[in-house]
Order: sequence, then C-alpha cells, then structure tokens
Amino acid sequence: MQRLRGLGRHLSLSRRRSGMAAREAGHFDVVIVGGGNSAGYACRELAERGFAGRVAVVSAEPVAPYERPALTKAFLHPPGAKVRARLPGFHTCVGGGGDRQTEAWYKEHNVTLMLDSLATALDLGAKK
Repeated sequence: MQRLRGLGRHLSLSRRRSGMAAREAGHFDVVIVGGGNSAGYACRELAERGFAGRVAVVSAEPVAPYERPALTKAFLHPPGAKVRARLPGFHTCVGGGGDRQTEAWYKEHNVTLMLDSLATALDLGAKK
C-alpha cells in the first residue's frame, strides 16, 4: 500500500502489478482517479490552459485513457445498412480532432500515469 499526497489530501493506492517506481509517487497538484475517457479530456484541458503543476492519473487499467467504442453502433447500423456508424480512434481526443494522447503525450505534458493501480481509500480529513 502506498500513500500519495495531492492537494493536501491522502489517497491510498494498491498496485495490482509490480513496477511503479518510488520516484513516480509523491506530491501532485491534481490527482485524477480513474482512467476513463474523461480523465484524458481533463488532462488535455489542463495542458491547453498551460497548467504547470504536477498531475497524476490513477487507473486500474494497464493502458492510458482511451475512447471506448460505442458498441451499440454496430448493432444499430449493421454491415449491410446504407448508413454506417463511425467509430472513433481509440486514443482520447482523436474523435474531437485533438492529438493522439499516447503515453508519450502524457509524459510531455507532465502527467504521471499510475496504471494498473487501484485507488483503495481517500482520506479527505488528512492535512499533511
């Protein structure tokens, strides 16, 4: 179990697989819990606004945030249909015309990806 400080609050993490280096943990100005599509868009917005602080994304998934395909589109628009649904690329923000947010993109924008990590507790009362 590892404790991570961010914005004066404590977040306990459990690493599902080995590998997070101790240097990756520490104090962050923004901690985003969950690696869904909104995490990727939040990171993009911070980068576009010139945010200079340290950002961490804690995600149980082993990969950077990505756009999930709308699986129902294939059902609603079968292969023989005259109108086909367009599925987005599987990198956050590509569907909106943004850059591919690969792991290298996050590193370039001072975002630490804590992948394969579960957020197990959040102590809002801690003031350290």
